[in-house]
Amino acid sequence: DLAQLQLVEKLCAELYQSSNIERQKAEAQLQEFTTNIKFVQHSRFILDNSSSPFARMFASYSFFSFLLFPLQIDFLDCIFIFFFFFP
Repeated sequence: DLAQLQLVEKLCAELYQSSNIERQKAEAQLQEFTTNIKFVQHSRFILDNSSSPFARMFASYSFFSFLLFPLQIDFLDCIFIFFFFFP
């Protein structure tokens, strides 16, 4: 819902812009997005509905980490694969 989206946007801004203590708190609260497969749908919702660049960047990372982690593909390999298949 909108209140949760606003909270995630706030936490993502803190994650990317704040001091170490605030960043660590935000990271702890957002940890489920990167460790729990059930949060993939939440990441997709953020990508579809958020206007915050920080929230969209975090959601993109979270979403793709679940797609790439089982394959043990790092980000540079992903870029190479993308340009190989979509020249």
